[in-house]
Amino acid sequence: MFDFTLKKDIKVETIKTIIDKFCFCYHQDFRFTYTKSQDWIKGDQDPSDLAASLIASLNSWGAGRRKAPRLRSQEEVAAALSAPHVRERLIRLREYALGNSKKSISDDLFEITKHLAETLFVSNATTLTYPMKACLLLSGACVAFDGNVRSGLFKLGYRGLSTPIAVPY
Repeated sequence: MFDFTLKKDIKVETIKTIIDKFCFCYHQDFRFTYTKSQDWIKGDQDPSDLAASLIASLNSWGAGRRKAPRLRSQEEVAAALSAPHVRERLIRLREYALGNSKKSISDDLFEITKHLAETLFVSNATTLTYPMKACLLLSGACVAFDGNVRSGLFKLGYRGLSTPIAVPY
């Protein structure tokens, strides 16, 4: 199991500093896709526009390279986002991420991550890294355990995050 014990002397400014050190493209991709996602959640955005943004951001973040899973077509991703339960789960995850919900997100997180793993990627995503990156881009919730995040968490005192987490089927 993972040790999620945080050093007692870690301050919000320290976390902010580590996030600010991420490549600027990560910040741009997140802002662009997250904004489109929030518009889509409100009903002001076509799912195909959101799908295009999500695909571009995930590709920028490494999807389809090395052993990372490849994404499906824009039409298939738009259809996956249009599934009836997706919007509601992303709304609950967003509310949790914003601190507006005291409810547990574990069921929503598991279900949406599993759905994204099965429907966004050509080759099944066998780790949670890319489905959780998609979840992060869409809802603002969930830590995507990629190398940048693991490195930042390690600097904050978290241990045990060096191995990808398998998708629980």
